[in-house]
Parts: sequence; C-alpha cells; structure tokens
Amino acid sequence: MSHLFAYGTLMCTDIMEDVSGLQLPGVPAVLQQYRRFCVRGEVYPAIIADADADADADVDGVVYRN
Repeated sequence: MSHLFAYGTLMCTDIMEDVSGLQLPGVPAVLQQYRRFCVRGEVYPAIIADADADADADVDGVVYRN
C-alpha cells in the first residue's frame, strides 16, 4: 500500500484523477517542519524539510490513500 502527499494542483481531486486515472480518497494533511519554495524556471513549488523551522513553516496538503 502506498500513499501520496500532494501540496499543489494535485490537491484538486479532478486534476488528480486526470493525472493518475484513479479516483482516490483525499484527506487533509499537514507536513510539519517543511517549507514551500519557488523553483527557479518552473511554475510549481517544491517543499524542503526544515527541522529548525518555526510553527508557521508547515505545508498544508492532501494525502491520497491507495
């Protein structure tokens, strides 16, 4: 069994279905001690672990369970 944490456009169930071909249940989730960053030259963000992060460094997203 595998799970996927999505933090961008894949949080939208219709987009996730278009990309994966599956209708997966999504559950709101938070990655603690991670930060969202812009990727130079790209339109999507990246997330990077930051153990020294303060409380507002969490990344909101969705977990798809399969």
